Amino acid sequence: MSGQSLLKGIVHLLLPDACVACDALLPAQLAGPFCAICAAEVLEIPEAHCRRCSEPGRFIGACRACLRRPPSFRRAWAPWEFDGAVTRAIRRFKFQDRPDLARPLGEALARAMLLYKVDFRGEIVPIPPLPVHFRQRRYDHAALLAAAFARVTGGAVNLEVLARARACLPQVGLSEAERRENLKDAFVATRPVQGRAFLLLDDVFTTGTTLREAARALRCRGASVIHALTIARASRTEFFRP
Repeated sequence: MSGQSLLKGIVHLLLPDACVACDALLPAQLAGPFCAICAAEVLEIPEAHCRRCSEPGRFIGACRACLRRPPSFRRAWAPWEFDGAVTRAIRRFKFQDRPDLARPLGEALARAMLLYKVDFRGEIVPIPPLPVHFRQRRYDHAALLAAAFARVTGGAVNLEVLARARACLPQVGLSEAERRENLKDAFVATRPVQGRAFLLLDDVFTTGTTLREAARALRCRGASVIHALTIARASRTEFFRP
């Protein structure tokens, strides 16, 4: 056994990894972030999806939403559907005072991107939180996620280039049209970014309104290429089902 393997084994004995969805201890040989039971609930984004925003379904080139309102990002991608164990993990991370889940979730997101050979390059920009959410959680979940993601990919995190331009309502419970109106001109690029490439990072892509507006703000200040990456992708049809 190499010295590095021995050190990893000792660290695991002292601080064993736990499932991000249920806190079950993970065997040392299991990469995680889910235990075997929760992993059985994880659904990968199907091969048939919009090549622009990853909306599940069979489309000719792009989904109706991207054809009707082309987003400012080149492509948005997520490894998993927003369902089952993935949903539980994200809700624990965001709403149950679990900033510690940023590391396993961010590392898993990075490994998934590398595994699927998704070639997203550029400065990593987490979506800035709503002030009300930051006050409630006391931590910036997207920034923590970005830091963990960057440790695996070697990318650079930029926390300064994108900011909230005005107060907005939380998106939960709003219709798709209400979400667009709520976030219209909600972000601003704080400096010119001519010719630079960016990777926007967030937890869930639902309608894409947040990522669209953030990308538009960067594009307006000269960004050349913008991609978007999230842990999970919610189907627009499923999310807004009565």
